[in-house]
Amino acid sequence: MSRIIGAEVHLVDDGFDIGIRRSGEKALYEVKARGGRPYAIPAGRSPRLCRVRGGGAGSGEQLGFDFDYVVVCTVTGSTHAGLLVGFAEEGRQRNVIGIDASATATKTKPQVLKIAQHTAELVDLGTELVEDDVVLLEDYAYPRYGIPSEGTKKAIRLCARLKGMITDPICKG
Repeated sequence: MSRIIGAEVHLVDDGFDIGIRRSGEKALYEVKARGGRPYAIPAGRSPRLCRVRGGGAGSGEQLGFDFDYVVVCTVTGSTHAGLLVGFAEEGRQRNVIGIDASATATKTKPQVLKIAQHTAELVDLGTELVEDDVVLLEDYAYPRYGIPSEGTKKAIRLCARLKGMITDPICKG
């Protein structure tokens, strides 16, 4: 999709984390050297305070209801962690369900927990968050992460033809 809209893409395998890697620093330098003005956008918001009250008590109050569950796309983990802490205020931290979109769930789940624990400390949550509190579903990438199913490809084409909208193929089809 990035190539379709004309972006210059360089794929680099620098491992998993939420910071700006050496390859990112190199890319920033190269853009500056060509006279450009780059803007670095790090993945996630960790370890800063994230959306703590986004899913907790009163979140649907203006609509006349509260959310029983929240399903969130989880990559770097900050949104998932913030919602988890918000729900933990009511003892419902396991009602935040993350859909893994990182393809590195074994690293993502501990990352979510680390961010949630740090956030809980910052807001004096008073409840210890543990590994089992992080609900992360890994089976939504079919047939596997980054490889869209035939159904997904068909849906992408249909959406593009009918609405002129190109969608991301990283999903369950």
